[in-house]
Amino acid sequence: MVAVMKHWMVCGLTEIGGDDQHTAGRRLLRRLLAAEGLDAGQAIALKDGKPFLTPHSTEGSAPAISIAHSAHLAAAAICRIGLVGIDLELHNSTRNFAGIAETYFGPQEAAQVTAGGMRAFYRIWTLREAIGKATGEGLLTDRRDRIINAAPYTGAWVSDDRQWLLAHIEPRAGISLALAIQPDKDTDTSRWSLDAIQWPVGLAMPAISKP
Repeated sequence: MVAVMKHWMVCGLTEIGGDDQHTAGRRLLRRLLAAEGLDAGQAIALKDGKPFLTPHSTEGSAPAISIAHSAHLAAAAICRIGLVGIDLELHNSTRNFAGIAETYFGPQEAAQVTAGGMRAFYRIWTLREAIGKATGEGLLTDRRDRIINAAPYTGAWVSDDRQWLLAHIEPRAGISLALAIQPDKDTDTSRWSLDAIQWPVGLAMPAISKP
């Protein structure tokens, strides 16, 4: 019998410690697989830079996965309802937020950065990165608006075009973590919320940071 994930979405965040970023991310992913009752020993392969599981069994389909790291932290996500991307960024106040937004973001997103500064920039940057990781496109440089809504800063919502389930939180002050799921057609998107994301292993999630 093929094991099935218990939850829609599981994530983990961990200190990298003595590991390198690559090892820490994969170790965390395997801990998440074990927590969900899945095969933690199945191979993790790459295609065009995007990781995916290659189960020993050919029955059923493997859940989607994503890994991210920034500074001293690594994050991982497993999703059974569609493609998933996770991104993690340490806020850096010396970056040229307006210049980067004008170069890479859509016009409405750039306007949000102008109005909201660093925190608005990292919300949009990580969400765009998460979408690019889910699709395999990588960094989105098309200057097309993807994250049109300016609120909430922290929370979970369905994109205006109904194509994405999105979430952004600050698991620690000055760190943005974003999730993007491209849900399967039969997914009940009304169930999407921060409570739909489980954090069974790794660092405990504090109360969500407010703007």
